[in-house]
Amino acid sequence: MFDLRYHIVSLVAVFLALGIGILIGSAMETDNTLIQQQKVLTDRLAADLEKLRGENKEAMEKLAKEQKESAQQEEFVKEVLPVLIKNRLTGYRVAIIDTGDYGFNDDLLDILKKAGAVVTSTSVLSRDFVLADPQLQKEVAAFLGVDPNSQAAIVKEMTWQVTRGLVVGDNLAVIKFLTDKKLLKITGAYGQPLQGVIIIGGSQQPQTAQFRVENIDLPLIEALQQKGIEIFGTEYSRVAVSYMKNYQRYKISTIDNIDTPMGQVALVAAMEGRPGDYGIKATAGRLLPDLNREVKRIVLPGSVPGAGVSASPQ
Repeated sequence: MFDLRYHIVSLVAVFLALGIGILIGSAMETDNTLIQQQKVLTDRLAADLEKLRGENKEAMEKLAKEQKESAQQEEFVKEVLPVLIKNRLTGYRVAIIDTGDYGFNDDLLDILKKAGAVVTSTSVLSRDFVLADPQLQKEVAAFLGVDPNSQAAIVKEMTWQVTRGLVVGDNLAVIKFLTDKKLLKITGAYGQPLQGVIIIGGSQQPQTAQFRVENIDLPLIEALQQKGIEIFGTEYSRVAVSYMKNYQRYKISTIDNIDTPMGQVALVAAMEGRPGDYGIKATAGRLLPDLNREVKRIVLPGSVPGAGVSASPQ
């Protein structure tokens, strides 16, 4: 009985659909209203399409113009930038430490060299520096002689050892161990006289960013400040997690757009003796330092680490 009723209902539905189709077909043959409405709709769609084509053409022309202007501005910056920074940092000895996830390119080194600075070394702390691998954590703890159960304590100890190697250079065995484990990559020489250190932070990984900044960047800043070395906290314009607020707790100069010519000019000006928080983010005090304000920086040849630098308005 259930199957028979099911088939009857299905047949009735089919015949109803056929009947509705016949009625619609008859109406289309005898009534032009639907056809006229379709024509009006088609004409309107055609007009809208033509309008969109015109707007798209205008947008493409505007984009091409803006791209041309952007290219001209970029060329202008390339020509003017060396003039703005030339010899502003003559004799200034600086090291670069990359603690973040974005790295740095040769543009920054080129800018510093054109400004007359001496880059004694560049250091890159790998993502493995946080010791997420338990086995690596045990190996590092055993080598350094620290509690193997405290990941934070081990990372802080590594950070202190990197600072010591950078500034004093009397723990080369530890530095070699860290480089052999691919936790640290160094270009240049440690243990050289230094006036300043540029830290490049910013994270791509929100889940580990706070751990990194609290156990790497901030201990690094503290250790360098104890040595009397100027510190410049920097990061790229676009980062998933910004370190600027953390850096600014230590009253150091910060630049949040170091990947741009504006940020690079701000860095050179800050190193020249115009401290502040510069860049494009909400944490910045202003875009650029006051380049019209004269400063006097004294760099003493052969100075001890952290010494021989002073900056004051003239």
